[in-house]
Amino acid sequence: INVANSTTPFFDQIPPICEGDSLNSLPTTSNEGITGAWAPALNNTLTTTYTFTPDSGQCALTTTMTVSVNPAITPVFTLVDPICEGDTLNALPTISNEGITGTWSPAVNNSTTTAYTFTPDSDQCAISSSLTIVVNQKIDPIFDSIDSICEGDSLNTLPTTSINGINGIWSPALDNTMTTEYSFTPDSDQCANPASVIITVLSNTTPTFNQLDPICRGGSFVLPSASNEGITGTWSPAIENSITTEYTFTPDAGQCATEAAMTVAVQPITTPTFTQVDPICVGAVLLNLPTVSNNNIPGTWSPALNNTATTTYTFTPTANYNGNVPTIGYTVSDGTA
Repeated sequence: INVANSTTPFFDQIPPICEGDSLNSLPTTSNEGITGAWAPALNNTLTTTYTFTPDSGQCALTTTMTVSVNPAITPVFTLVDPICEGDTLNALPTISNEGITGTWSPAVNNSTTTAYTFTPDSDQCAISSSLTIVVNQKIDPIFDSIDSICEGDSLNTLPTTSINGINGIWSPALDNTMTTEYSFTPDSDQCANPASVIITVLSNTTPTFNQLDPICRGGSFVLPSASNEGITGTWSPAIENSITTEYTFTPDAGQCATEAAMTVAVQPITTPTFTQVDPICVGAVLLNLPTVSNNNIPGTWSPALNNTATTTYTFTPTANYNGNVPTIGYTVSDGTA
């Protein structure tokens, strides 16, 4: 009876794999040609020792092979601080804190919050990881509208904090002489857009008035309560009809207008003078009395001339003349011519 020596099957060692990598079926025939089966089932997640049991009828022993499964490393990266929309976003590092190399996708985007995926290079036991970069949307600062002002009016300092809490500075310096657009620049540590406001400065109008004609002392006149442009206001001082006076017009509040002045001339009353008419005889020709005085005051006489009786005639200056009213007498004699 021949007793053959048992053979220990030999297999080429399977190289280590990374956790989760594909693991090919172990060979069912040894390098010596011994056939058999392996147990347990293949596991690509954990280092496992597999046992080879030769088929019956072969002088062969069982053998084992350990297949190393290296655990996959999750690459770790330093977190990226949130940025403001539109700020510079540096390229992500291509080497993890553990030294794993790879690539990122998608391309960096500085306009919206994005999750980026890191894919390790193929020759490393590492799995994909992700990193989210928060992009904060910029806020529009809100300010109350500013009413228009009149040229030269007081202009309050613009607020350095918006209604929605954004701090910043304004430029250029305030100007109360012309319409200007002012720019608000938010402080650098805030996600906010620039803003602007236009302050309208209305030009001042100088009220104009039709000049009042001179009056005679004691006459009456009325100063207009509104200018030719429709600007309302008041006059000072009180009306004085005995002396030439300059009056100042002060516009009512809320109108872009400056003060104005008007001088109303008050002329002294002049008494017309005439050359006395010599006496005449009853029925003699009586010449018309002069309608312009010796000092050039025009007017009319009353009553009608009468060459039959001594009469006193009254001279009335023409309209708008407020002088003293003189009289002149014609003496009619009833003696013999």
